[in-house]
Amino acid sequence: MQLRDQNVFGELLTGLGLMYGKPLHPSVIAIWWQALGKLDFAAVKKALEAHVTNPDKGQFMPKPADVTA
Repeated sequence: MQLRDQNVFGELLTGLGLMYGKPLHPSVIAIWWQALGKLDFAAVKKALEAHVTNPDKGQFMPKPADVTA
């Protein structure tokens, strides 16, 4: 991801946390950024969308490893 993606990435994760009832502290979002920073933002967004629509895995808040797997 590029530095310009950081704000929209944070908003995406914040919304994801709200959807799962798990508000994310900025330090947690920073950990996600570090873990996924080398990936393309569009690929990260697509992987998160796939996770939340998965009938089995989508029942739980994803972790960075769920995006890279």
